[in-house]
Amino acid sequence: ANGERNYHIFYQLIAGAPADLYKRLRLAPPDKFKYLKYGTTTFFARPGSKSTIAPDRLSEQAKKVGMLTDAIVDDAADFSHLSDALGRAGLSPDERFPGHDNGGDKIASLKIYPNFTREYCRSAELQIFDIWRVVAGVLHLGNIDFVDSVDDSR
Repeated sequence: ANGERNYHIFYQLIAGAPADLYKRLRLAPPDKFKYLKYGTTTFFARPGSKSTIAPDRLSEQAKKVGMLTDAIVDDAADFSHLSDALGRAGLSPDERFPGHDNGGDKIASLKIYPNFTREYCRSAELQIFDIWRVVAGVLHLGNIDFVDSVDDSR
């Protein structure tokens, strides 16, 4: 429907990804992506959490009218909740990509799960980064325009 949001995970990723992950995935405000720009491009936030979304992530619409408030939906917080759920599913709860500067320990999940092996933690961080990379990849694929060629005989 007109004015509805599409694909909530994309909004959550854009709103909640740490700055280094946002940059690594080449994310942008919602109005820069075709999958999102035809609906509402503002984020949902509970009162008090608006400051968790960096101003450079806001769409032009959000800059004009502000973010939508909701007692339940909060895009930045929902990204964090999803990251926690992935941790409970056996992946690293650290949504950062491998090599993230996290105080000198390149494998942050070793701090959280000290009994895990270094190989297990590296694998978990790669898996969760791959999830974010696939989600961002789908978002970026929506911006590709395919053009029929009149000279194509297939």
